Amino acid sequence: MKHLSVCLFALCCAAAQPETARDLNERGLAAYEHGDTAAAEHLYREAIAKWQEMGDGFIAHLAITRMNLADALAAQGRRAEAASQLEQSLAVFRRTLGVRDWRTLECMNTLAGLELSLGDNEHAALLINEELPLERALFPSGARTAIALTELATLRLHTRKAAEALAPAEEALALASKAAGEDSLNAALAYTVLAEVYRIGNQPGRALPLYRRARDIYEKRLGAQHPRVASLLGQEALLIAGEGKVATAADQIQQALAILDHSCPSCDYERWTLDCNLAQVRAQQGEYAEAERLLETAVALSTRAQAGSNETAELQQALDDVRAKERGQESPRLNR
Repeated sequence: MKHLSVCLFALCCAAAQPETARDLNERGLAAYEHGDTAAAEHLYREAIAKWQEMGDGFIAHLAITRMNLADALAAQGRRAEAASQLEQSLAVFRRTLGVRDWRTLECMNTLAGLELSLGDNEHAALLINEELPLERALFPSGARTAIALTELATLRLHTRKAAEALAPAEEALALASKAAGEDSLNAALAYTVLAEVYRIGNQPGRALPLYRRARDIYEKRLGAQHPRVASLLGQEALLIAGEGKVATAADQIQQALAILDHSCPSCDYERWTLDCNLAQVRAQQGEYAEAERLLETAVALSTRAQAGSNETAELQQALDDVRAKERGQESPRLNR
């Protein structure tokens, strides 16, 4: 998400902004850019309290700081809390700026991505279907349009429409590479989504190079210990396991879990995905008891993270499958 400075907000002149609240927001931005998301959160919350004390005349400033707070929360894996902050900001932007302003679209764009990760496909679809036509009309060559296209592709994957996900995923990659650059974070996201389309479409040979390209960008731009790097290591491992390199795949997922332990202990979504991936590999190794333990943890994490019902149901089905396999009844279907 684009971090917003309140001094850039067009509705209020800089001279009208109380210095204390503005300074807290700016310090929060600086802390976030240095990777200290906890400090950024604290500073944003202080700024929010100041804006609230000053009443409705500063509601626009409040909405911007809430967006920044959402970014800090999401970076800590606290997606549901981040989505709540964005909902409040979006309501203000709709009322004060209208849906064609870039700040409204920025908020809508980020919220859609969070809702997808939380498993709320219905809400994400409403946001994407509203935003994408506006982005195409107003910013046809914009990086945010590319992100909206990746979200559309992801939505189609989530709703079992994989064949319909390829076109927006390919368009997103072409647009992101042109708008933001081949080595941009937007391009890395597009590479990841296109790789996922190929993986789910049973084309591992096309998916693996794209995952690795995305991981290379994230490592260069965000560092080797970032949660996005961990997630990609886990997805790559599934493909490596499919090539018969099961032990290597297990080691790679363990590496990814260690990254989360270091950089984002509260990233429940990433952790339960990795636990499920490792469970699949353990099942391939015939270690069904370990696979069962991992899936039990994944189910608990998905519940704690307020995952969507479909996400939790899939995890529970995977757990039931591996339990059945352990009893010698059927093969597991661990295809997360």
